[in-house]
Amino acid sequence: MRKAIGVVVVLLLSRGAAGGPFGVPADAELEGAAAVKLAPPAVSPPTLMRMGENVERMEKLFVPLDYDPRLRAAELGGGVGPSFEYVRDKVRFEAYPGVLRGSRGTYLSRAGNAPDRAALLAGLLAAKGIECRFVTGRLGDAECEKLFERMFEAGASEAGRGSGSGEGSELAKAIRARAVRDYAAIRGVLGDQLPGNAAAERGEILKEISAHAWVRAKVGADWVDLDPSFADAKPGRAYCKAGQISAELPAELFQRVTVRVVAEMLDGASLQKQTLLEATIPAAGLIERQVFLVHAPPGGLEAVGKAMGERKDQWAPLLWVDGEVTLGKPVAFNDAPGSPDAGALGGVLGAFGDDKPASSPQIVGETLEFELSRPGAPAQTVRRILLDRGGAAWRKAAPDAKALRPLERDGNGPVAPQTIHCIWFSATRHDMAAYTDAMGLMTNAMRGGQAAEAQDDLGRRLWPIAMQNLGCAIWSDQAFIPALNDRAGVRLYPDSPRIVMWSVGSRKDPSSPEDSLIQMQVDLRRDNLRGVAKDASGGPEVARRKLWYGALEGALEHELIAAQASMMTEGGTSVSSTSSLLADGGATLLTPRDASRPWQDLAGNKDTAARIFEALSGGETLVVPKGALASADGGWWAASPAGDWRAVWGTDTHGSNTDIGGRIIRKNFPSGSPNGGDIYKYNPKTGGIDRYRPKQSGARGNEYVTILATISTPGGAVIRITLKHAVVAAVVAATAYFLYDLFK
Repeated sequence: MRKAIGVVVVLLLSRGAAGGPFGVPADAELEGAAAVKLAPPAVSPPTLMRMGENVERMEKLFVPLDYDPRLRAAELGGGVGPSFEYVRDKVRFEAYPGVLRGSRGTYLSRAGNAPDRAALLAGLLAAKGIECRFVTGRLGDAECEKLFERMFEAGASEAGRGSGSGEGSELAKAIRARAVRDYAAIRGVLGDQLPGNAAAERGEILKEISAHAWVRAKVGADWVDLDPSFADAKPGRAYCKAGQISAELPAELFQRVTVRVVAEMLDGASLQKQTLLEATIPAAGLIERQVFLVHAPPGGLEAVGKAMGERKDQWAPLLWVDGEVTLGKPVAFNDAPGSPDAGALGGVLGAFGDDKPASSPQIVGETLEFELSRPGAPAQTVRRILLDRGGAAWRKAAPDAKALRPLERDGNGPVAPQTIHCIWFSATRHDMAAYTDAMGLMTNAMRGGQAAEAQDDLGRRLWPIAMQNLGCAIWSDQAFIPALNDRAGVRLYPDSPRIVMWSVGSRKDPSSPEDSLIQMQVDLRRDNLRGVAKDASGGPEVARRKLWYGALEGALEHELIAAQASMMTEGGTSVSSTSSLLADGGATLLTPRDASRPWQDLAGNKDTAARIFEALSGGETLVVPKGALASADGGWWAASPAGDWRAVWGTDTHGSNTDIGGRIIRKNFPSGSPNGGDIYKYNPKTGGIDRYRPKQSGARGNEYVTILATISTPGGAVIRITLKHAVVAAVVAATAYFLYDLFK
């Protein structure tokens, strides 16, 4: 069986015309679109038989040869020629700094820059036993111009079968309808102020291209230059003078991601930051790998337990990358000044140290940082708030401990560190053959025909969460981004990692203390694309496509969540979002010039005003629904100085807050589905879902179950619903049912 990767969120993949349903709308389509009323979805989960049928179709559509470069190497035959010609003719040239995708990622995307294409060629040759070396050098201006032009060649890549748009799916139609409505509304507010500088600067791209790399292969007794970057390339020809020659690509060529967890502590009137965890990993080593951030509780790990002793509420962040663990320093989640349980260094202990309590600071917040470094380019840091007891307005005043919100707690301690964060890094298309295997495993598990594997490590325990998360990236990489590249002279693609997060935790239900709520967050944390125009006339087209992409991503989040909610309840659902707020008086435009105004005047709610001021001060342009200005959970569409648009919602400027609440979730499959009596209950100790069968014989799961839910996403979607007659096996796996019905 193929290696399965975890994915269960909605995906639309079928063949369609260029652009398909996700192509940029023509101006004529926008007339009156901003006033269109959008109907809520009505979706029923498919039967297990239908799921199995769709897996069989997926197996025919997604063949391993299209996704495994080792199989491709065997198919190409012996010698250096076939592999060289394949990379030269079938893999598109894209400019970006350094190694990003690596050999496998470049093959999946059928696109890459010179170092990544060299890595793919070396990998294909190594699979045949041919020894290779990597060569770096500096291209001249004329050669750089030739490679710049290669980015716009038609038919330069083949990305495998089944990488289309999902044309014909009801969900695809709903996503497009919402995206067109939002896009029209934003365009109406912007008028002629659509940013025109969204295309990458040509001079900077040419500078990146000049840092060149290629392969030397041992053919007989000779070392032969193999540089597949140019259309007229032939074995034995080099396009610049060789510089460094090595068995591996030089370490300094790699893009890297530093993952950092930072705690913010208030000690009296002093607000201090402490780094709890830091790990730096090449970006190519993170693509399509399961990554989790969790916190180890007191006694949760032997080494951490020794460090924390009997101190109360000490939790240590832990980064898990496909089984590789980085353990951080424990920190006291303390919100009571004067407590003797806080450690030294602002409540932070050495990971294996013996520090004694020396002060009593309070934890104010905890932030997850992603620092992206690229060769020859400035580092970029993206932050995700994990905990904030103060808020944006609080931070603009003198630190006031009395104004901090108390920590939310349950029977196991503070809620925030109990949350599990699944992280996916993406810069390529995806291994849909492995995805298909994952779907088969899920279907077999639901049928009860396959014994569950022993859950003896964190990855297996958290696999259902990872299964939901990657789908958001797959939507974009397989369907949305290809649809943007429907115009000659314009290209859009990831030039650094996109970051998607899915978080799951639990807390007490305020309305029913004996029950627990399941909290979930979906967050497209970083979703930028590089836009390249062949000449100046393409600049406005890049700007339009970046805006359209932002509308598509927000529409995906909204419609996906709404469809899931519809599937889980027999009644109607009410979705409040950045998009739906347009009905409350339209929207207003705020530009960086508005940062000169007193920040309190930017919105009726102080926290929203402070967050708007922060965004404007960072150079962002905002389109804000007027109904959001008085809300603490206000949302808007934001454009970065580079013209990248995203939908923003909630207290975290970059993203999302999701809160799904449930008691016991009982299967109530459609007629004819098996195992109707199985009961699934959230286990806060493991972060998973426990399954058991009721003692009563013949129970079929028809009991009435009420689930209170609040769901919001970075696309601005917030749902507050009461679910009755639950039809899902578990909230964590709800999207599994929806997935299979989408392969048309």
